[in-house]
Amino acid sequence: MTVPYPSGTSSADFIPDGRHQAVSDFDYYFREYGHCSFAFGPGGVTVTNTSGITWNPGQTLRLMLDQETLTTDDTYASPSGVPLPVPEGSSLALTNDGGALALTRFDTETRDGAPWKGAV
Repeated sequence: MTVPYPSGTSSADFIPDGRHQAVSDFDYYFREYGHCSFAFGPGGVTVTNTSGITWNPGQTLRLMLDQETLTTDDTYASPSGVPLPVPEGSSLALTNDGGALALTRFDTETRDGAPWKGAV
C-alpha cells in the first residue's frame, strides 16, 4: 500500500534504511527485522508486508518513520530578539576580571580564589 507523506515532508526527509515500523492492532512490524519494507517514492511511502502474517484489512495501519530532517511548526517559535541567558557586564555574577564566579560553593561557604577552584 502507498500512503502520502505527512504534511510538509517529502521523500528527502526520511532515512531509507531507517528504523521504520508499521503497527497494526498493537502488533509491531519492524523494517530492520525484515517484517516489512518501506520505499520512499515521489508519491508517498509504499509499505510492503514481508512478515508472512496477513494484516487485517479492517485495521488501521500506523507508520512510524525514521526522519532525516526535522520538520517544525514555527507557530510558537521564540522571537529572534530573545536575549541570551548570560550575565551582563554590570552583573554581580562577574568578577572584576570579567570571568564568571559563583558566590558560594555547594556547601554554602563563601568562595574565595579563582573560579577554577571547585565546582562553579
